[in-house]
Amino acid sequence: MYRRSVYGLTLACPFDLPELLPAPTPSVADGLAAVQVELGTVAPMSPVLADDGCRFWARGGEAKLHYDGVGTFHVIGGRSIVVQPDRGADERELRFFLLGPALAMLLHQRGLLVLHANTIGVGGRGVMITGFSGRGKSTLTAALCGRGHVLVSDDVTPIDLADARSRVSLPGSRQIRLLPESLAAIGCDDDVGPVLHSRTDKRGWPAKSPSKAGERTPITRLYVIADGDEIGIEPLPPHRAFGQLVSCTYPVVARLLDADGTAKPHFAQCAALASHITVSQLKRPRSLELLPELARAIEDDVPAAVVA
Repeated sequence: MYRRSVYGLTLACPFDLPELLPAPTPSVADGLAAVQVELGTVAPMSPVLADDGCRFWARGGEAKLHYDGVGTFHVIGGRSIVVQPDRGADERELRFFLLGPALAMLLHQRGLLVLHANTIGVGGRGVMITGFSGRGKSTLTAALCGRGHVLVSDDVTPIDLADARSRVSLPGSRQIRLLPESLAAIGCDDDVGPVLHSRTDKRGWPAKSPSKAGERTPITRLYVIADGDEIGIEPLPPHRAFGQLVSCTYPVVARLLDADGTAKPHFAQCAALASHITVSQLKRPRSLELLPELARAIEDDVPAAVVA
């Protein structure tokens, strides 16, 4: 079994997950929860939801996710994932969906607030960036990392709200998923990093990540990327901040809230976070040439964040 570390967890897996950091030695990993990933057979499901090439089913503490041409993932109790690959599945795609939707659902089962956002450590403060697909959150994240800031998490950001005084993000992947044009915009060759899988041109760009397994970053800011004529940052009132947090819930989690009976506590988590961090709309023209200016705008704004 391979052992890797992510989101404060130690994953034991029958195939390697090179996107993640190696798990620390057992003596150091005592504070990290263990998650077992197994290859096996997943019983057929009657999906509560079906989409183009996807099927989902859930009940309290249990979910099944199927992606055509990839496989089925049975996520159980926030502690294990059974993977049944489809015939001829690309192992890179299997890892992609395991570390994305399946692990996001497992984190949700563990009581974390799971958001579809990137998180960067800017001066020790956790800054989340979100927006609709194609708005450039990964490109902006890479630009900030290129300026010396630390990547906390890419695409999946789990927030621990167990301690009301400490709203923290757990460290995730050590790479950012970028298209060739985004790599060029941050001054990198378009072939840097591995191709994620056969159905995409995106590559895994390695970024500076937290130095310790399980290191937690206090969250103070969420920026929602939006189109605008010029760069500007507009703090949102609490009711709009709550709406933005609900909107950026990780997609599989959002789809299955009613099915697994967690809608009410999830919305309560969104409300709690909205009342303790600054949520702002980050307006900008769609121009990769403005990336440095956009990154500076965030750097200038972060010291004003209120830590409750």
